[in-house]
Amino acid sequence: MLQYFTRRVLYLIPVLFVMSILIFSMVHLAPGDPVLVLLNSSERAAVSPEMIEAVTKELGLDKPLYQQYLVFLGGLLRGDLGTSYQLRKPVLEVVSDRIWPTIQLALSSIVVSLLLSIPLGIISAMRRGSLIDNVTMAFAVTGVSTPNFWFGLILILLFAVKLGWLPSFGIGYMKDGIGSVLAHLLLPSLTLGLSLMAIVTRMTRSSLLEVLGMDYVQTARAKGLAESVVLRRHALRSAIIPVITVVGLQFGALLGGSVITETIFAWPGIGRLMITAIQRRDFPLVQGLTLIFTFSFLLINLIVDLTYSFCDPRIRYD
Repeated sequence: MLQYFTRRVLYLIPVLFVMSILIFSMVHLAPGDPVLVLLNSSERAAVSPEMIEAVTKELGLDKPLYQQYLVFLGGLLRGDLGTSYQLRKPVLEVVSDRIWPTIQLALSSIVVSLLLSIPLGIISAMRRGSLIDNVTMAFAVTGVSTPNFWFGLILILLFAVKLGWLPSFGIGYMKDGIGSVLAHLLLPSLTLGLSLMAIVTRMTRSSLLEVLGMDYVQTARAKGLAESVVLRRHALRSAIIPVITVVGLQFGALLGGSVITETIFAWPGIGRLMITAIQRRDFPLVQGLTLIFTFSFLLINLIVDLTYSFCDPRIRYD
């Protein structure tokens, strides 16, 4: 296991190096001039050449592209992602102020969806063809088909505007009590968790149905084990593997920032920060955020792979 983990971590280095080249190239080749954005001008003719030259030199954009990349790579090796053009702060400092709300929202969305979807998927599989199975599958199809932005607006209209039970925007803070934190989290978590809930419900059902028909499960039943024991000790541990894969991928996507949901609920996460950085042509911030998204996704994939062996003893990485 340790050798496998070490090897996978070492694989991250060339992947991140290639990604740094791609990210840097795409950002700098994209249309738009950060100098003009900083000078609040749409045309170079409207600004004096001296001012343009001064700002260009200050940002380091007067150097050839390969030199700019070497500066970026050198900073990356030192753990420095550069300084935001607009905010005049280190990128890591800017991201650190926004990363926790995104992690908070992603984790709560995952928890909400798993608490509902896995029990529904198990019940649906165990009672295949029943009324509850049909209702659950109808819910799953509806959840996958419903746009997040529409569902979020409906939740705001119902629980915030009509009933007045929950806040419609913003983030809660611990100084205001745990109730405030949970109240602000509930609506965006439900909005993000809806589609994941539907996917995990269908995945749990289909995977469990496949495992329940396997020989080793039938053998366990033939030995006289209770159905709950067969389900818990034999079937569910194997059936949960595809579910873990889906949840890991979705969690990585949520950490990348759910821009629409964060915008609807005025959530101060890194999704909105990324959109703002792109609009303002803030190259260091865009590069830093994209690299952090990439690293997070790779790390979550590694954690998911390692989790397989804990769920299914037949899987070994020796």
